[in-house]
Amino acid sequence: VEGSDDSNFKLSPDKGTAEVKIGGMNGLVYRWDGLYQGETTVAAGTKWIYAFSVTFDSESDQIVSDYRKVINSFAYSR
Repeated sequence: VEGSDDSNFKLSPDKGTAEVKIGGMNGLVYRWDGLYQGETTVAAGTKWIYAFSVTFDSESDQIVSDYRKVINSFAYSR
């Protein structure tokens, strides 16, 4: 995540991450800021890296709460 331009991690103002569980997998969440503010949650499976992102103007935008619902309902099955 930190070395890939695809992740937008380089746009993170504090270069910080937080550990999370997503669908039973260990993952990371981080914030970034470019044209819009964004948040990305990533988790590594056995073959793939899963990345979920949301962009927004304000933390109170409806899309942010919808994004969190999707993240909290994600289920990983092999």
